[in-house]
Amino acid sequence: MRILSLTILLAMTSEVATAAEARSRIEPPLGLGVGVILGVPTGISLGYRANSRSHFDAAVAWSVTHDSMHLHVNYLFELMQIVDPNAPMYQFPLYAGVGARVQISPGQKDELYSLFGIRAPVGITFLPQLAPFEVFAEIVPVMSLYPDTRVDIDGAIGARYYF
Repeated sequence: MRILSLTILLAMTSEVATAAEARSRIEPPLGLGVGVILGVPTGISLGYRANSRSHFDAAVAWSVTHDSMHLHVNYLFELMQIVDPNAPMYQFPLYAGVGARVQISPGQKDELYSLFGIRAPVGITFLPQLAPFEVFAEIVPVMSLYPDTRVDIDGAIGARYYF
């Protein structure tokens, strides 16, 4: 009888905890987001969320450290959410993803020099409950594959407003 009571109690506790977690989760804004990204690179940032657990982002920007135009597209997914019990109106999803980058810079004799590579962003987002925007910070290992192979680290902060 004691084992049965304990099993029922654990099941009820689990259901209550799951329901509380579902209520406390702040869903990110869905749709198209437009904003800025500052750092490496610096420029215009776009985001598209079709669901609350994954999204696409892109940037058209200038890389000051590489003196080049920078274009990237990433697929990002949420790893977990950090919830501060003192500020339940704000949540901080951690995310990771994979993407592609193109850098175009001036080469010799007025030719353009392009680097193609892959990106692996890791970051955190700040989501307020009352407004359709997000603020993010990310660190991105980048491996250029063509025509040269090299590894760089990009890092940026940014914000997007969702429509």
